[in-house]
Amino acid sequence: MRKVFKLPEVVFFQEGPGVRKWQFRGHGIKLLNGGNINNNIIDLSTTDKYISEEEAFNKYKHFLIKEGDLLIACSGIVVEKFDGKIAFVKNHHLPLCLNTSTMRFRSLESEKLYIKYFYYFLKSRQFKSQIQRLITGSAQLNFGPTHIKKVKISLPKVESQKVISKTLDLIDRNRQLLRAELAEYSALGESLFLEMFGDPVLNEKGWTITRLKTCLNFLTSGSRGWAKYYSTKGDIFLRIQNIGYDQFRSEDLQLVNAPDSTEANRTTVRAGDVILSITADLGRSTVIPDSLPKAHISQHLAILRLNENWNPKYVSAYIASLGGRKLFNSLNKGGVKAGLNFNDIRSYPLFKVPLSLQNEFAARIAVIEKLKAKTEAALAEADDLFNGKLQEVFG
Repeated sequence: MRKVFKLPEVVFFQEGPGVRKWQFRGHGIKLLNGGNINNNIIDLSTTDKYISEEEAFNKYKHFLIKEGDLLIACSGIVVEKFDGKIAFVKNHHLPLCLNTSTMRFRSLESEKLYIKYFYYFLKSRQFKSQIQRLITGSAQLNFGPTHIKKVKISLPKVESQKVISKTLDLIDRNRQLLRAELAEYSALGESLFLEMFGDPVLNEKGWTITRLKTCLNFLTSGSRGWAKYYSTKGDIFLRIQNIGYDQFRSEDLQLVNAPDSTEANRTTVRAGDVILSITADLGRSTVIPDSLPKAHISQHLAILRLNENWNPKYVSAYIASLGGRKLFNSLNKGGVKAGLNFNDIRSYPLFKVPLSLQNEFAARIAVIEKLKAKTEAALAEADDLFNGKLQEVFG
């Protein structure tokens, strides 16, 4: 039998203070920020903001985090990313102080609320739908204690909460293992590139350098004004979020009812095209797969159509490597606002590698990608199982 509670009845919660820039120090007690919480892990190596020990243990002592606290990022979070912005504090994270845009939770009565059950509640559609109703008008999650205190949770007896949490732990553990396996495959591809060709910046293997213009049969970028063609059916419209680092991201694909025009034809991709990001996050790239239906690119992307002396997989991997990205960023003359023109792209330096070696690399990568695809399919099944269980438990 379940009983419905408002969150203040079962859980302690607190948002971090608004620490000012002039209070920041180069050492002392670290300040938590939302960027430290990713994939349900707290990584404090990504921040260097501290407050003095004097302030931490006096003015802000009630914001000092304790082992076992459940932390979340609560500002500027895309709904789909919120699941990963939740994590438990461990002893090695301490000492640590809450900061703005972060919150912590602690069960008020362990006989009433098992905190791991609450962790999974935060990941549920039930929690997110309540929060979204309370912050109507925002495309992102920006919430605080005034919203949290209005959220309700349905609780079975604590023994049942523990059993449910253990089941979800087992399913989630499988998901984490599969994600780790995918990361290993990605690292394996990067290692293979360095092993065969070396670093594009250091060129320790002494390759002859050519320019990208010598590799191209065709170069173009996308155009503006496609938003008016957005539709629920039609051609695919590739945006920068669909391009990873030598990776095609098929989630969040936008469809368009494309016009019958020269412009639409110019920006239509072909199988084997290398797609390159040319604004904001420079150096993202992917190769268009044979299986992709008709698609067009946005103004943030460029099509590199290569001649017969170049394997697209080699070129994409070169661009997406850490050294390859550094080379592209060195071409950016726009300062803070990144952007490349066609002359920049054509002047990009590239190792002149025999086609046979490029093809060997592509063949070995294909084996890795086949294994990766199997793991991705297994992860999709595990995600479905996990989300189905959340739905079953929380509604």
